Amino acid sequence: MRPVEPPRWTTEEFNEQRDRAQRIFCNQRLNESLEAYTETFEECLAYVNELLDVTGELLDLESSADGARDKSNRHDQASSAVKHFSASGKPT
Repeated sequence: MRPVEPPRWTTEEFNEQRDRAQRIFCNQRLNESLEAYTETFEECLAYVNELLDVTGELLDLESSADGARDKSNRHDQASSAVKHFSASGKPT
């Protein structure tokens, strides 16, 4: 079995397909509900604002990551303690 030659396009064909894709994308976005966009934007904005707050406007990513790891470790330890307490019926 011999390999199949990959398709080849001209610059003009690429440009035509790019323009077509842009038109389709714009038409889809213009037909979307403004309410759905606004709700999604506000939800995402809350996460972005929290990220900016926690990281000091992205200037302190390293200690923020350390803090997130510490918080995760504390959560894991608490979960383990709860599981052990539940299984044994008494605190460890």
